[in-house]
Amino acid sequence: MKNVQIIFLVVISITTFFSICTGEEINNKTLNVKGRCVIFFGLTQNEFDSYSEEGQDEINEVISDFYHYRNEALPFLKDKGINYYFTAMDKIKIKLQNNNTITFERKKLKHIVGVILTDGKNPKVYSSVITDYINIFKEYFKFQ
Repeated sequence: MKNVQIIFLVVISITTFFSICTGEEINNKTLNVKGRCVIFFGLTQNEFDSYSEEGQDEINEVISDFYHYRNEALPFLKDKGINYYFTAMDKIKIKLQNNNTITFERKKLKHIVGVILTDGKNPKVYSSVITDYINIFKEYFKFQ
């Protein structure tokens, strides 16, 4: 259990680092993005710590699956030139092509992990673990 928690802590640290490096951050609480991109979201270490040990065991399974399937899909996104972000920030703001902004509050989404897709026009949220992100991306971004 301790090894899993240590691995989880390292992954969350890396996730937070990447969201800060690739997205614009406001007060450590908001990730701002624009254009065509994919945002993978998950919970913070504090949120994880608030669960009982049994709850943490279940969450570790979910997060492990989430990272596994996400990591399988990252080469596809790189190959297609689609930016992607990893975040545990409270809010995700997407600036659309028409200059309107849509804000998603991560804690109000249906699941502790998921992905938001945006083409700059109509963002779509998948709030769960997806076992085949590549097909979701192909359909949404209209790739063959």
